[in-house]
Amino acid sequence: MFSTGIIQYTIYLFLLYLFFSSDIWVIYINEESPSDKRGRLTNLVLIGGVTGSILLPIFRSIFITDTSPAGAWRAMPIFSVILGIPLSIIIFFTLKETSKYEEYKIEEITIETNIIKNNLKTIFSSERRKEFIALMLITFLVGFNYIFVSIGEQYINSSPNLTEGDINIIVLVMSLAVILGYLFTGIFADKVGRKPLFYIYSILFIISILTVIFGSRFENLAIIPVAIGAALANISYWGIGVAIRLVVVEVVPTDVRGTGSGLKSLVSAFGITFGLVLSSVITYFFSLELSFIVLSLLLILNLPLIYKFLKETKGVELSEIK
Repeated sequence: MFSTGIIQYTIYLFLLYLFFSSDIWVIYINEESPSDKRGRLTNLVLIGGVTGSILLPIFRSIFITDTSPAGAWRAMPIFSVILGIPLSIIIFFTLKETSKYEEYKIEEITIETNIIKNNLKTIFSSERRKEFIALMLITFLVGFNYIFVSIGEQYINSSPNLTEGDINIIVLVMSLAVILGYLFTGIFADKVGRKPLFYIYSILFIISILTVIFGSRFENLAIIPVAIGAALANISYWGIGVAIRLVVVEVVPTDVRGTGSGLKSLVSAFGITFGLVLSSVITYFFSLELSFIVLSLLLILNLPLIYKFLKETKGVELSEIK
């Protein structure tokens, strides 16, 4: 919100997403959920979080109009800060350890507080280390495309074929679509599996980006393809993010699960940062639209990684992971 240059913006975005993408909540949910309902319960919590996304277009339509100064949208994060600080205090004083951790204590299994080096050694010597490495590569490639989620609204706002009212409708459609996407992701993950979701969202994101870019050029009814494309892009981006979180927790041993999730968050933050830099270079020499297309096409690399290395984890017992 306070950045005045690309360097500051890059640094702030890296730190923001590093903390924002912390998966400690995923660990809590997965360790407390039955194996056959893990996907649904994870996504139900995410749906609660999307409440903020629904409030965003409402606040935007109230406080940002055609007469608002340029860049007024940058003040929108103030609302999340106001709500987030008291919520953080409540969580700090009420959250307890998970039952899985308590079981370890009851069974007198020693949980060593290893240094990061030993934890990483445990992860990369586990039975499913190749799968974990593939997940990190997928995470990195997905992170490249956060640029559209981050400034896609600004790009849409620049279209001469869309009014301010159209943009507010598109933002609202995107928020509602994410809720439906989370419901679909949770039910599909538990009923069919996690692996097909990686294929679906990797391909769907590319299609949705092309739909937004070419749809925004329509002189009439541009709102329809742009709304559909933007909604599917957000469903795909956040949906594959949920799938990654679920599978990371389900392939990493219990005693280093936090380290594995933390490494995923770090790789994601690096992917987002490098994606921003790469997008800036492409935009400087060509156009922002081309950067969206190029970065989305990189998700094609996910397909061989998914086919070769990812195994289905639906119904796996977390305590059995070695």
